[in-house]
Amino acid sequence: MKQILDHDLKTSKIAAPAIGEERGGYIPLPLRNLTAGDEIPFDVYLKVKNKGEQDPRFIMACPQNEVFKQEWYKKLKSLEIQWLYYSQENEAKVLDYLDRSLEKVLPDETRQPEEKVTLLYDTTLICVRNFFTSEQISAGPQMFRALRLIDSMFDLMKGGVDFHRSILDIRRHDHVLYNHSLNVCFMGLAFVSFLGWDAQKAQNFGLGAMLHDIGLIQLKPELLGKDVPRNGYKPTDSHPAVGYKIVSNMPGLRREVRYMALQHHENGDGSGYPAGLKINAIDPWARVLRILDHYEVLTSGNAHNRPLSSKEALMEMAGLQEKKVFDMNYFMNFIKFIGKT
Repeated sequence: MKQILDHDLKTSKIAAPAIGEERGGYIPLPLRNLTAGDEIPFDVYLKVKNKGEQDPRFIMACPQNEVFKQEWYKKLKSLEIQWLYYSQENEAKVLDYLDRSLEKVLPDETRQPEEKVTLLYDTTLICVRNFFTSEQISAGPQMFRALRLIDSMFDLMKGGVDFHRSILDIRRHDHVLYNHSLNVCFMGLAFVSFLGWDAQKAQNFGLGAMLHDIGLIQLKPELLGKDVPRNGYKPTDSHPAVGYKIVSNMPGLRREVRYMALQHHENGDGSGYPAGLKINAIDPWARVLRILDHYEVLTSGNAHNRPLSSKEALMEMAGLQEKKVFDMNYFMNFIKFIGKT
């Protein structure tokens, strides 16, 4: 049976990927994540929009358990179509497929580091999304997969991959909560590696960075699909406390990970929230996260603010540091870390 990819395609009808979630539960998947010749264990869709249609339609491009043909891949590449889609209900199958791809790619010395980092980023983004959208967050398969991905990131860094530069090149600016969390996680792993942290400590920090905003899910789920002004969270916002409660129910997490969720909006001068703590009362891991979190927001931008360059972001943060918002030692090291890339 012929599929849509067997026919001539017009790029004028192929709709670009939307920001964040798609209407109807379709999730964007980069074409680079599919390997030509693989049997794909989930349905793959193409988003099309004909002239005069208000909304796009999702058409089956490759049914579950069908081989993704080489000619399909070449055709999409030649048309510069970078995105396909999967149904949210198939997310577990997508993650299993990407896991198997990583098992092949990561140890392959013929693959470029950029390819490995990109596949890690794409897979981890879906993993984080799965954490943030699951009705029931478990400490089982979800946690195991997250820790394994973090270990792979750290191994690449220790092997000499310039992770920070790679992240700046590939990170997505969807202004969706789990994209922000993943960007902070990746940047955080690169920074603590720069600081000389050992693998076990870095792994736990990476998990805390990945989950630091998870309280927003139960508190305000609608924020997932909306831009939030840079200073949009009020001191009365209780999402750090909600997040602390969620991660505290996950067995085996270090105390510092819990405090990363609770204290990542605390400022050293006592002007933060939820408790208005001064610097000495803030957990050191949360102090590191406070810097990373703010820098990522500034350099990602949103509908209300353009993305700042690294230099502009550091200058704005230096202005805040005049009030001693950040831990001085970590902030100075962060400037050195950004300056080396």
